[in-house]
Amino acid sequence: MATQFLYVSVAGDNAIEVYKIGEDGILDLVQKLDLGNSPGNSVLSPDCKKLFVAVGNKEKTGILTLGIDEKGVLSIIAFGSTPIRLTYLTIDKKGLYLFACHYGEGKISSYKLEDGVYKGKVLEVLATDKNAHCAQIDSNDEYVYFPHTGPNSIYQFQFKDEKLIALNPIKVGGPDKGNNYHEPRHIVFHSKHKILYSSNEFG
Repeated sequence: MATQFLYVSVAGDNAIEVYKIGEDGILDLVQKLDLGNSPGNSVLSPDCKKLFVAVGNKEKTGILTLGIDEKGVLSIIAFGSTPIRLTYLTIDKKGLYLFACHYGEGKISSYKLEDGVYKGKVLEVLATDKNAHCAQIDSNDEYVYFPHTGPNSIYQFQFKDEKLIALNPIKVGGPDKGNNYHEPRHIVFHSKHKILYSSNEFG
């Protein structure tokens, strides 16, 4: 089995910790990389050779592109700014675009990579509703979904010609609040079927 690594954002230390996962499940600290900024969510490139990390403080917000060597060790490649701090970050299957949401601002956004690196190319920032929690793109890189806990809904868009185009309807409501398992937070697609699963704020 190939060696596996775990990458952990340590916001309080402005760092990312890298752990090697042993066959017995024991974690061995390999590296603690100082980012110079507070990290949040991160996502691997499809080829697992880069890690994109959302960072932000009062002075600047953006995305760091980190390189990953054969031993799992990280190195900083580039920083690109973003208009607002990212709550969640995901990438398309070809490794060309990033998609994000912004919880406090109630917005979603998309970004273009240049030669596999984020250098600050912002495509769109769109207002949706409060508590945008997550972003995921389907296996065909055609549809992007954004769960929002506040309105108990999942917003849905087609990604075409580098634009997020709202579907009709633009959002699908979550479970009725009376069931006490409402407000979608994070979503994941079935590996084979056209099914999407959601973990919810309640239940």
